Amino acid sequence: MSKYSDIIVRLEAATGPDRELDIEIAWVSGWDAKGSVGQRWRDGYKIQKETGHVVIAANNFGMPLFTASIDATLELVERMLLGWRHAHEKRTNGTCLAWVDIADDEPCIPSVADTVPLAILHALFRALEAQGHE
Repeated sequence: MSKYSDIIVRLEAATGPDRELDIEIAWVSGWDAKGSVGQRWRDGYKIQKETGHVVIAANNFGMPLFTASIDATLELVERMLLGWRHAHEKRTNGTCLAWVDIADDEPCIPSVADTVPLAILHALFRALEAQGHE
């Protein structure tokens, strides 16, 4: 089990934008806000995870809408999988297909989800897990 296993499971179950999932993606991907706001975000998240009582107001920290935004998701792929290629498409049945790969001789990591951002995110974290990234 990798540090991405829980995110992968949550992405498989997701059907649309989810701010709490955005928070988990931000944490596991190492996203951070700038300056002292970044420290408050990291501290607030730790409290939320430990107590389960505090919900972080992610918008106040400028956290990207990963599960809603193709642009934010593609920026994350480019940051976490330097040199990897990615593509996505909306299928006629309403689902979305995304995949990432590093080279022509490597197998691509495909994903199908209800939205393009979710499909890209799922492919991203499956690729990180497959490559043994920590």
